[in-house]
Amino acid sequence: MSKQTYKILIVDDSAEDRVTFRCYLEQNGECIYEFLEAELGDEGVAACLESKPDCVLLDYNLPDSDGLSVLKAINPDPIKPNFAVVLLTVSGSEAIAVNALKNGAVDVVIMTIGIIHVFSLVLTIFSISCPPVPFKLRSSRING
Repeated sequence: MSKQTYKILIVDDSAEDRVTFRCYLEQNGECIYEFLEAELGDEGVAACLESKPDCVLLDYNLPDSDGLSVLKAINPDPIKPNFAVVLLTVSGSEAIAVNALKNGAVDVVIMTIGIIHVFSLVLTIFSISCPPVPFKLRSSRING
């Protein structure tokens, strides 16, 4: 039986965080992931429109814009979102979370306390079971 392929766009200015996301998700052998990456919000918008990913992991704090602006650009109709978007933030702002969910994000994850939640959430989006042994995170910036 052939494995399902999913396209995931990671929009994050931290190369270390992007590697961490890729490495952990690749540990799940139930499917194949095609990863796309963008360091800036404008690059993320262009990649979404061009490649139509299945899921977007979107950092809130980008050098050229905030994640909410990118979210609004890639999901102009929050009732019928084009992509499953998970907004990633290091701050626990309730206003950011509410705004993101109103604009079509499937979830908002506070990175300092919920990195494992990001991975299980992506697998849930694709209806895949979580790997039995958690991947050892290599990032010093992300904890969880």
